[in-house]
Amino acid sequence: MKIGHVIRRLRRAQGKTLQQLCDATGDRLQSGYLSRVERDEMAPSVYIAAEIAKALGVSLDHIIKLASGQEEDSHPSENRRLLPVVSWNDHETISGGYRANTSRVERWVCPPTNMPEEAFALDVVDTSMNSSDGLSFSMGGVIVIDPTKMPQSTDYVLAYSPAHKKALFRRLVTDGIDNFLSAQNPNYPMRTLTDEWLLIGVVTAQILDLRSNN
Repeated sequence: MKIGHVIRRLRRAQGKTLQQLCDATGDRLQSGYLSRVERDEMAPSVYIAAEIAKALGVSLDHIIKLASGQEEDSHPSENRRLLPVVSWNDHETISGGYRANTSRVERWVCPPTNMPEEAFALDVVDTSMNSSDGLSFSMGGVIVIDPTKMPQSTDYVLAYSPAHKKALFRRLVTDGIDNFLSAQNPNYPMRTLTDEWLLIGVVTAQILDLRSNN
C-alpha cells in the first residue's frame, strides 16, 4: 500500500475531512495538495509527511510501516475524531456544545480519548488555574470540555453566565452548604456558585497543542 492511501485510510477512520486535517497541521497544507497526496499523485517531503502524521495523532514511522505492510492498521487513535478548539467568545458553542454548522472553529486538536460529538476545547488564556502545588493548567495548554458529563464536587468545570456572556474555567468545591467556583491560583477570588452561573460541562483533560506555539 502506498503512503497516500494510508493517510486517506487514517483520515477517514477518524472521521476527518480533508480540510479538517489541513487545519490540524496549522494550515501548513491546502486541501487540494493533500487530496493529490492521498491519491499518490504527489509524494510529500519527509517534513510534510511528519506534519500530516502529527495531525493524525500517529508517528511517521507508523504510517511508513503501514504502507510497507510491516504493521497492522490498529493504532488506538485511528477512530478518534479531531476536537474543535473554539473561541472564548463563541458563546453559542460554550453554552450549547459543539455544532458542526454553527460553531466557529479556530483549529482542531487530537484528544487523548474519544469524546462525544458535543465536546469542544478551549485555549488556556490566563493564569487563574496555574498552581505551584498540585494540578496546574498553564497558558499555552488546551482544556477539553465534555458537556454531557454532570459536574460533581471537586471536578474541574466550565461555568457560563448568560447575563454577562462570560465563561469561567474553575474547580467546583463545596463547604457542605454552598458550592463555589475556585481558582487554582490564590490571586484569583473564589466565587459562590449562584443562579447566575450555569455549569456547562466537565473539563476532562488538558493537552498541549505544540502547533499552536509555532
